[in-house]
Amino acid sequence: PRAASTAAPSAAVDLSRVKAAMEDAAAVQADIDRRRAPGNAAEAAALYRDLVAIQQSCDALRAERKRVAKGQGDREFKVEEGKRIKAELAELEPALKAAEAAAMAAAARLPNATHPDAPLGDET
Repeated sequence: PRAASTAAPSAAVDLSRVKAAMEDAAAVQADIDRRRAPGNAAEAAALYRDLVAIQQSCDALRAERKRVAKGQGDREFKVEEGKRIKAELAELEPALKAAEAAAMAAAARLPNATHPDAPLGDET
């Protein structure tokens, strides 16, 4: 029998609300405030932008590493260049994990969008 995992399951985060906040943070924040919910639309959008920038940097380095490995040329150069790229990626990985955790935490604090026809008022 397999041992049960002790890690808590991670909840899926709907990034559509963050993407809406990136387009119009004021409107999303107004909806959050009307609902008296926790969450900061501008912060979530900024953290998501940071995450995307780091992801793009990592992706570019991985593509460069692949291009160097498959390219023509001196084997020694390819090995050294591969080591350099690997070191850069190793430096970025902790930042990527931290940015992902921060962005997902901020996104999880954003409530779903209120339907335009929903009445405003006490939720009880």
